[in-house]
Amino acid sequence: MVDIPVEVLNSSIDADVCKTRIDKFYGEIADCVKLAVSTIIPTRHCHYNSQLNVPGWNTYVREKHDVARDAYRSWVFDGKPKYGYAFDCMKRTRAIFKLAVRYCKNNIEQMKADACAEGLIDNDCHKFWRNVYKISNNRATNFATCVGGSSGVKDVTEMWKQHFAALYSSSVDNGQQTFFKTKIDNKLLEVECTAFTVLDVINVVKKMKLGKCPGPDGIHMAESVYVHSCVYCLTCV
Repeated sequence: MVDIPVEVLNSSIDADVCKTRIDKFYGEIADCVKLAVSTIIPTRHCHYNSQLNVPGWNTYVREKHDVARDAYRSWVFDGKPKYGYAFDCMKRTRAIFKLAVRYCKNNIEQMKADACAEGLIDNDCHKFWRNVYKISNNRATNFATCVGGSSGVKDVTEMWKQHFAALYSSSVDNGQQTFFKTKIDNKLLEVECTAFTVLDVINVVKKMKLGKCPGPDGIHMAESVYVHSCVYCLTCV
């Protein structure tokens, strides 16, 4: 439910209250759009676990895993007997499968090198560099752990705070500062309000590129392009 804040059209309303009402109004519009998208196009979050990514799986393990899985299913279908052919087959294939996994984990560097070598043997440069990227990317970190002698999130943040505070305060022009404050007090700053129509908004949105990351409001560009025309009218209020 979106409530249009008609009170913001009153010139006597306080500026802070007006800003709060407009922000709340846009937040309600964004929530409605995201709810409609999630209802029509449900999303699924996939959790990636690097521990399950075993180099050499396709070469040494995959076939043995399929055989062990089929044997396990047959053993379950027979009622999980404690002896007999199905039990012995399940036990043997599982042992072979775990042995192959253990071999790959114990020779992980060799498996990575073999994966890169396969790309060179097949004369597939894209496959070679893709494997190199996977290997090198596993060793990368998202953020630097030490910057300028400071380690940890709080210490690094404080270090950058002091750095930019000293940088921007290195030269202070008191004359310009006083002039700016005087213009604010006397309301002499020129503020130009550009008028635009709903058609202007539609034309601009239609020209935007799709497939980009969402903004701070969490709305993708495709959602803005394909929404109902009434949303454009509401966002122009």
